[in-house]
Amino acid sequence: MPKSPAEIKAEILRLTREFSALTHGANRPGDDSKRPAFVPGQTTVPYAGRVFNEDEVEAAVSATLDFWLTLGPEGDAQAGSLITVTSSCWLELLPVPPDPLSTPHPVL
Repeated sequence: MPKSPAEIKAEILRLTREFSALTHGANRPGDDSKRPAFVPGQTTVPYAGRVFNEDEVEAAVSATLDFWLTLGPEGDAQAGSLITVTSSCWLELLPVPPDPLSTPHPVL
């Protein structure tokens, strides 16, 4: 009996997690117990902040299998949380003058 699309996708995602765990160990977060020990001259050091584990790789492959190549449901949820964080950070970083109408703000 042929497999259903859901069964095929589940198998692809299982294999994706297995592949990621085997090949991306150096990219795991520093406090992850599955991250291999650093060996000078042998261990790959991820550059440009590429820190991830099999959860992120699985999510990327899953979105691709669903053909969400643009901002989809997961992206919408992430964008909403980023807006909240960004807004609160800007509120903390921008000084507020005693009288906003009389004091010019610098152009950002």
